Amino acid sequence: MTDNYPFQAIQIATGRKLCKWLVGCVLVLVASGLAVELLRTTTAEAQVTSASQSNRMLAVAGQITPDTYGLYIVDLENSIITVYGLMPGKPRKFKLMAARNFAYDIQLDEYNTEPSPNEIKRLVLQGRSIAAPPKKRNGARE
Repeated sequence: MTDNYPFQAIQIATGRKLCKWLVGCVLVLVASGLAVELLRTTTAEAQVTSASQSNRMLAVAGQITPDTYGLYIVDLENSIITVYGLMPGKPRKFKLMAARNFAYDIQLDEYNTEPSPNEIKRLVLQGRSIAAPPKKRNGARE
């Protein structure tokens, strides 16, 4: 038994090195897979605003709540916006959540805002009438 001792120690050391190499290779493969997955664009990020060829309709996908994704459809010709939601649960349901004609909304000068457009206009005109600050002369200190 004592004659085989040095050979057994060499075999154990070789086995440990092999095991470390295998663990290292697996870690490199896992890290590579994670890097590829992080760099790949997810479907939620890949949503692009699209319009029809006549520019009558506009569709935008987006997140409505943390669990609900939706589709906003804007009919530019008829001034209507609709919101559809993909409801969580089983089975998933595609549900009309809201619809609105915004033709009169966009004709409002102001609604529920501060400061009012007239106040902004007054401040802008007042700012234009104020003289510009004096310029520095060469070598002069203020």
